[in-house]
Amino acid sequence: MRLRLTGDERQVAVDVHNRGTIPSELLPRIFEPFRSGRHSASRGGGLGLGLFIAKAIARAHGGLEVNSSDGETTFRLVLPRQTQTAAAPA
Repeated sequence: MRLRLTGDERQVAVDVHNRGTIPSELLPRIFEPFRSGRHSASRGGGLGLGLFIAKAIARAHGGLEVNSSDGETTFRLVLPRQTQTAAAPA
């Protein structure tokens, strides 16, 4: 696994690179809840919610995407450098 952090004055991107390719037919559904590329008999007991939750958190702050080809998979998380502050209650 490799981790790369990049950014500019507006945002920061975190790239996580892993060996292995996610089959293209699974990519459109990879962030859906209760999904896995593995058969249920070989799963480690998880519920299949990890990527779904990660995507929901990331979407609230910037975004999360995945690219997978040529034996490597990259997840990219984009976050703003500053958050919008809510107006103080009156």
